[in-house]
Formats: sequence, structure tokens, C-alpha cells
Amino acid sequence: MRFREGDRVELILRSEKRVGTVEEVYNDTQKCKVQIDGFPVTVTKLQKYLVKVEGAELVLPQFADDWIKHCKQREYDLACLL
Repeated sequence: MRFREGDRVELILRSEKRVGTVEEVYNDTQKCKVQIDGFPVTVTKLQKYLVKVEGAELVLPQFADDWIKHCKQREYDLACLL
């Protein structure tokens, strides 16, 4: 996974899940320097031990959007559709 400076990441530190911000990325060693929120320390971790905080953007398929609009026009409710 590619990280950039400023990315929000989650990691395990001292047996607890922590959230921090990537300060530097070392691509030659596959490590990132992370500033942990609420801690005055900066840690360097391998990229494989980091996970981005932001989830994937949810995209609604067009056919589902069309179906929802159709149901609203006909004034169907959920109980009627099931």
C-alpha cells in the first residue's frame, strides 16, 4: 500500500490500536515515520503494519439509483417492495 505525507493511519503500539499521521515515507526501506495522536513521540514502522483510516468511497450503481428514483415517483414504501 502506498502512503503519502499527511495520510491518517492506524497501527498497534504498546498493545493498543493508535491513530497517527504519516510525516515521512522511506520507499527504499518500505517504512513510514508516524506521529501518534496524543503522544509526544514519533515512531517508524514498516508499511505492512499500517492501515489507512479513511475507508473506500461508496459508489451507488446507476441501476440502483434509477430504481430508487422510480420507487419515489410511484410512492412505493419499503414494505410494499419486499
